[in-house]
Amino acid sequence: MILEIMPNEVRQCTHEFKNLIHRWSEESDMEDDTIVECMVCAAREYYKEDVIDFKCDMDLEEEEE
Repeated sequence: MILEIMPNEVRQCTHEFKNLIHRWSEESDMEDDTIVECMVCAAREYYKEDVIDFKCDMDLEEEEE
């Protein structure tokens, strides 16, 4: 996919990943390929994890009154 014709949300997501890569390449001693391996590992872990349901303990109806 060519970056210029990406939908806005895809372009924004790509930009966020590029910011992370830049930060880690500037602020760490890791090699580029190690940073990429970390990102791939993180993505795999994220999508393998179970989604945790969040249940709000507050009664929002009482607070609105």
